[in-house]
Amino acid sequence: MKQSKKTKFLTTGLAVALAAATLVGGGTFAYLQSSTGDVVNQFDANKVMVSLAETTGSEYHIIPGTSQEKDPAVTVDNTVDAYVYVEVNDATDGLVTYSIADGWTLLDGYDNVYYREVAADAADKAFDVLKDNIVSYSADLENSDMLDGEGNLKDGMELTFQAYAIQKDGFADAADACPLTPAGSLAEAIENAEEGDVLTVTGEVTEPVSIDKSITVNNLNASAPVTVAADAVTLNNAKIAVTQAAAPAVTVPNTVTDFTMTDSEISADTGSGGNHTAVNIAAGGHIVFSGNTVTNPSYNGVEFSQSVQVASLTISGNNFTNCGNNAISIYNVQADAVITIDNNTFTNVSNAIRLSNYSNATATFNISNNTADTDTMYEKAFVLLQAVRGEDFSNYTLNFKGNTLGQGGVYAFVYNSTTEPIINYQ
Repeated sequence: MKQSKKTKFLTTGLAVALAAATLVGGGTFAYLQSSTGDVVNQFDANKVMVSLAETTGSEYHIIPGTSQEKDPAVTVDNTVDAYVYVEVNDATDGLVTYSIADGWTLLDGYDNVYYREVAADAADKAFDVLKDNIVSYSADLENSDMLDGEGNLKDGMELTFQAYAIQKDGFADAADACPLTPAGSLAEAIENAEEGDVLTVTGEVTEPVSIDKSITVNNLNASAPVTVAADAVTLNNAKIAVTQAAAPAVTVPNTVTDFTMTDSEISADTGSGGNHTAVNIAAGGHIVFSGNTVTNPSYNGVEFSQSVQVASLTISGNNFTNCGNNAISIYNVQADAVITIDNNTFTNVSNAIRLSNYSNATATFNISNNTADTDTMYEKAFVLLQAVRGEDFSNYTLNFKGNTLGQGGVYAFVYNSTTEPIINYQ
């Protein structure tokens, strides 16, 4: 049967109606418009890298009238112009003679920092530090020059080099760019510092130091007492030696919260009266004391918090030597505090660890992988729990694991109390 013309017309009319509906309901329009191609900005990464090495070893013998090879060299890899610095710390008491190699210039305001400008170049560049790569010993040296005041051979004589590098752009000159703080300008640098700044000190500080900003201080070499008077200070790689009665080498008062001290050498001879500890950390909060060497032949090595409660304490990787009394003293802990004492060595100390519990708090002590010469300690005890305020030591849990004691040594001894801690051995 044929399809009628009417049917065809209706179909066509429906298509027109749909087209109209599409236009009314948001169909495709031809707007006036334009666009551009991409403008690409290329940013090149850059670097300023420095290293320091020598091939002649680190052990030398002072023999008058002779010389030895010593070849410290600074290698620089920089793609932008840079300032390069070498810091020379001479603790040889004048027994070692040397000259700085050509090309290095003594930096204004510094006694022991030399610098040079190094142009941008992707290739490594090496610069000798010492002229002719030698150190010498004068023929005029005598036996008396080699001995200390007690007639013993001098020790601790070291010649230390450290290198730094920084981009040249953005700084007025080499002194402005230098990342080191001269010892004589430390007080001013602390005063001008902002919270979180890092100061790296060069030279010896001979006047008392007060750190009253929340900063990190690296490489502080001091022969006078250091006081930390701000929260969240970090002392790193310090060498502090003080011989003064009742004067700790480092004091952190109880007004401070949180403190960190790492990889430092602390020596004090405080006497037995007054404040007779080498490092007096009376701060509360969270304390980290790790990688340090502490010596105090007169009395205590490090004391923690008699007047405020410590929330957490990590004492790790330290070397306590020649302490006339307690190497570590802990008096006052916060409820449920966790104390970690691990990987320390105790040599020639009267007591390794002395614990009290002024707050009668419940606390856990994880004591592991320490080495203690207990033969010379009171009751040959690694940990002495000493009550002075009626402490309840049953609130303490002592977890011992992997420690090495002397022959006949005992892990814990309670003095002046009828209560005992919970002790676990692993």
